[in-house]
Amino acid sequence: MLRIYQTTLELKSLLSLLSFIFMLLNTGIMCGVNNLHMMDGTNIAEIAGQDVFFEIVEPEAISYTFRSRPAKGFAGNFNYTIFRASLTPVNPVCGCSRYINEDEVEGSIALIERGECSFVTKAVRAKQSGAIAAIIMDNDFTNDDHLVDMVDDGTGREVDIPVSFISRKDGVMIKRTLERLQLLHATINIPVNITKYGTKVRFSPWLVW
Repeated sequence: MLRIYQTTLELKSLLSLLSFIFMLLNTGIMCGVNNLHMMDGTNIAEIAGQDVFFEIVEPEAISYTFRSRPAKGFAGNFNYTIFRASLTPVNPVCGCSRYINEDEVEGSIALIERGECSFVTKAVRAKQSGAIAAIIMDNDFTNDDHLVDMVDDGTGREVDIPVSFISRKDGVMIKRTLERLQLLHATINIPVNITKYGTKVRFSPWLVW
């Protein structure tokens, strides 16, 4: 009788342990994919509320989900998902003057480096070149991971295409990979709903979330 009682206790303990492990897996704590809890305690809903995420479909070498911050007050919004859009680095890289590769940028999402002119000027130039949206990457070597807020430059200019900002590290990895593979553009979906997929989202391994 004592043995049966001990066996029952052991089974209950095992079931409790399995239940706890299952809970951890569901919350992403033991998942191989990065979870979206920042070091400051920010959770997935709070992040998704202010930022826009996109996923690179091709090339496979950088097939991850990336975080970006939309412009404030001078550009359009990502109101619907653009599937399999081309993300094309512009030339010149800062995108302040007419693009040398305007033909490649037309109909795609322009990837532009920060610097030399205002965010609004970059957005206007992208629109003039036929881009359907613009993603601006940071150029600050001392700020690899954090995102900045892109604000109006006070000139009264506005564009209707969406514009978003990514970290320098993400931008560099995207551009270097395209150069290494001799590709003119990456293929992306933007925006993607990370709250829908939760811990199944595949984030870039070079960032700490």
